[in-house]
Amino acid sequence: MNGEGRVLEIRRLSKLIIQTKLQEGYQLDPRSLLRAVELLSEAIYDFSILQSDEPCDEQEMLKGTLAKMRIAYNIVSTGQKPNEHTVF
Repeated sequence: MNGEGRVLEIRRLSKLIIQTKLQEGYQLDPRSLLRAVELLSEAIYDFSILQSDEPCDEQEMLKGTLAKMRIAYNIVSTGQKPNEHTVF
């Protein structure tokens, strides 16, 4: 997957996380919620590095950010219905 494809996948996962969280009756245990927030914060931090003048390997940074987003999505989506929405 190229850089643009990774960015689009990150955007798609972000939208899915928002949609999942807004479902009526959605619940997530506090430890899982904390881990998801941590991963999402790390993803935002990574994007801030990509947008700055700080030197980095953009493709590796996007790959890592996408992995964090996938894990965060899996945590959030399994809070409602285990294993039905897992993204690999």
